[in-house]
Amino acid sequence: MYQASDQWDKALATAERGDRIHLRTTYHNYAGVLEARGDPSGAAHMYQRADTHRHHVPRMLINDPPALQQYILNSKDP
Repeated sequence: MYQASDQWDKALATAERGDRIHLRTTYHNYAGVLEARGDPSGAAHMYQRADTHRHHVPRMLINDPPALQQYILNSKDP
């Protein structure tokens, strides 16, 4: 309900507090919203929290090679 009404703070708080089954899905959905709004840094952070960053962050940054290279260099993921 909170996701559909664009109340992401409440959606994240609810998922973290009482709906852990859907927590990663909520993070992933919010990342998509941030990406669509033009916030690649916030989207990358949420994709990492959702553990879907290995595919989605490179896809998101493919047209910005310096940003992709910086992300890879700063990533702690082997």
